[in-house]
Amino acid sequence: MKKALIAIVIGLCAVAPVIATGAEEAASAAAVDVAPAGQFPIVSETVTYDLLVGYSVTSQSPNFEENPFTIWYEDLTNVRFEFDATASGQLDEKRNLVLASGDYPDVMINMALSIPQAYQLGAQGVIADLGPAIDQYSINLKNVFADEPWVEEQMTSPDGGQFFLPWINSGCFHCEYSQRAYIYRPWLDELGLDTPTTTEELRDVLAAFVANDLNGNGENDELGLMGAANGWRTEPWAFLMNSFVYTNPGSSPFMRMNDGEAEFVANTTGWRDGLRYLNSLYEDGLIAPESFVQSNSQMKVFGENPEGPMVGMFVGGHYGIFTDLSQQDGRWTEYEALAPLEGPDGFRTSPHFPHQVGAHLVVFNQVEQPEIMVRWADWFFTFEGFMRGVKGYTEGEHYRMIPESDGIPNMTGTDVAFFEVFDDAVDRIADGISLGWENSTVRYWNRRSFEGVPQAENGGQGPVLIRAADVNSQFDVGQAMPVVIFPPEVASEIGEIQATLTESVKSFLARFVVGELDIDDDWASYLRELNNIGVDRYVELFNLYLP
Repeated sequence: MKKALIAIVIGLCAVAPVIATGAEEAASAAAVDVAPAGQFPIVSETVTYDLLVGYSVTSQSPNFEENPFTIWYEDLTNVRFEFDATASGQLDEKRNLVLASGDYPDVMINMALSIPQAYQLGAQGVIADLGPAIDQYSINLKNVFADEPWVEEQMTSPDGGQFFLPWINSGCFHCEYSQRAYIYRPWLDELGLDTPTTTEELRDVLAAFVANDLNGNGENDELGLMGAANGWRTEPWAFLMNSFVYTNPGSSPFMRMNDGEAEFVANTTGWRDGLRYLNSLYEDGLIAPESFVQSNSQMKVFGENPEGPMVGMFVGGHYGIFTDLSQQDGRWTEYEALAPLEGPDGFRTSPHFPHQVGAHLVVFNQVEQPEIMVRWADWFFTFEGFMRGVKGYTEGEHYRMIPESDGIPNMTGTDVAFFEVFDDAVDRIADGISLGWENSTVRYWNRRSFEGVPQAENGGQGPVLIRAADVNSQFDVGQAMPVVIFPPEVASEIGEIQATLTESVKSFLARFVVGELDIDDDWASYLRELNNIGVDRYVELFNLYLP
């Protein structure tokens, strides 16, 4: 039955995922028999849930009803959904509207719900505690708990509840050091320049890029550094700020550890020095103005300009952010990942993004048998669940398993490969229909799986990114924030401060860099703004709840 519970809307930064609207009666209102863990179908009679689900506009179609995996898994499990699909750029707005309405879906997946938000909703009785169902009906997630205990630790609230099922990507080592920049190697070679290692060397390189007709089209259209306002690690300033002060704009934004205490960095001398440097690059025409307003997809248009390269340096978490990866020898192979640059005071670092689960799937309390959704999700925490459920790949048609006895080296040459995706397997989206659910379901992908494909003469971006992460990790100064989980009684407060503080810091930063505000004359006003928002309380709460 639908419960008109008070919604708690917490303005915290998202971790990853999506939401749907609910019907007046949950389809599971009449109890049905649930099969033991690992057995299919999950229920003998078909049950249907209202599902609010988020999807990525760059890798998915919203047509979940027609998705080949949806059809196959519904037949296997007898669990069906009425889909309310929300595009990735609208998750926060949609989630907040649904929670504020009190008219909840049965299930919500990939709606950018943060862990503290899930704890808060659980404490208020809005969503179900899935812990008892996990204990009784999970096999694969409990195997993950045994292999990676940090997953269960992050899932469990201070009062012992487990209010969500996770999105786990512990296999992506390069994601841990993903604040990267990439420079166009052919232009360096044409000009006889070395790869820059300091901020001043970069200034000289970018100046040379924009001053010469390096793409040979007779026009002065070369651009220096380019980023995007919304994309994975695409902020045009974040890579370079780490030459002045430790800067992590993602998890625990603008915080660092220093001598055992949490500190805010966006009001420090190092931050101010970084602003001066960025402003000087902008004033010299070395940062593309589009970087502060354009989308990730708009940046990619520059990266794949059909008339030739236009941009000397991109920032982003991987090559696919700004170029097309479909060709093994495409333009992306000509961009070289930069190591962190040394600043004027000799400082340089690469921020560390520790693994963190996402509060990906929640079941609302009107669902009388939440164990059905726990059973439904448990299969995804397997290798087959990732390959077929997330990617849409079936063994034999899209990939093959490799016997260990073959001794084929894996991607990095550190182990043997155990599977291989066929070159002509399938595009991610075929005729507008995603083959799997991609980020719209729970998942588990460990490092063995991530690196488990064979080495190749040109093996894609994976090995390149891992090597870049190895280099970046050498400049880790040990100031990364641990994962801090706030209890429900302060989750709303920290969320509101964090959201407002992050928005203000980024807004002021852009205005300082483009010259709308003067770094000297307007610095005091900026500090007053941070104080008014509650930066001191923000730091106090982090220190109070450090693990």
